Amino acid sequence: MVMATQSKTTVAAVAADKLKGASAPIVAVVSRLADLLDEETQQLEKNDVSNLGYFIDQKSRSLLDLSRALAAHENTSSVIGLDDELTRLRRSYEKNRSTLGIHLASVQEITEIIATAMQQAESDGTYSTRIAR
Repeated sequence: MVMATQSKTTVAAVAADKLKGASAPIVAVVSRLADLLDEETQQLEKNDVSNLGYFIDQKSRSLLDLSRALAAHENTSSVIGLDDELTRLRRSYEKNRSTLGIHLASVQEITEIIATAMQQAESDGTYSTRIAR
């Protein structure tokens, strides 16, 4: 009977270890996504928009990886470290969203300035369609 109990305990321990190992990819994916958002935010804060295409691609891939990792688990509430990484991801996301919002507002302001200048140029007769007689 003691042997059966030890065997069950060993099987349970092996199963728990496998679950922990299988859970690690979810935590790693969330961590990579948070790191990526932090990196993009740093670039935006430096006004370096040369890598936006790269960040868009990487965020798309990371979200796909996260979707796949989550699909592999029915219950993520027991994943060790996931709550902490999700909290970090949320902070990274909020800062990134705010920084992107600032850049978007700047682009909108510039667009309005250009549109106003074009309207004023049209109304001063520069592009008039009058035919000289």
